[in-house]
Amino acid sequence: MRLGDRFATARHGALKAGICPVLLLDDFYTEHWDFGTLCREFGCKTCVAEPEDMGCPVSDEVTVDSLTVEEGCEIPF
Repeated sequence: MRLGDRFATARHGALKAGICPVLLLDDFYTEHWDFGTLCREFGCKTCVAEPEDMGCPVSDEVTVDSLTVEEGCEIPF
């Protein structure tokens, strides 16, 4: 399977489920690349990611735009 195929499969599954496609990638990707890099590969028209999707603590102060590695996210942003 080619690299692009894995992203296409994740994109298709995420559209059907209404979730962020990064969540459907194998651990290999989320353990080796940051969330922003993976996110750009999909080029979604509308972001449906939530801080908890990135392994971050859920809090009213934490938004997708404010995430940092220092905040304890499992997937670096």
